[in-house]
Amino acid sequence: MCTFRTTLFGGGGDLSQAHAIAATLLGFMDRHLAGRSFLADDHATIADLACYSYVAHAPEGRISLADYPNVRAWVARVEAMPGFEPMPSTEIPDAGAQP
Repeated sequence: MCTFRTTLFGGGGDLSQAHAIAATLLGFMDRHLAGRSFLADDHATIADLACYSYVAHAPEGRISLADYPNVRAWVARVEAMPGFEPMPSTEIPDAGAQP
């Protein structure tokens, strides 16, 4: 069961399935970003803004970006944009912690 989802949203989930889906998506993004600065063009577009918050905050859901260097570099480029305002982090309780 996916403890963080149960804790935050009152539902169940399959963490191993979430990791598999994330690995597929992040692997695709990492390959796509090889040799590119942004997702759809040579400058940031709505595609980058739409995807940023989900990808940048994936580690809060225990989805590591460690294996995706192009994705991490893309996140850094988005965060370095003029006027960038970060999305607040969500505190995820430790999976072993008691409520």
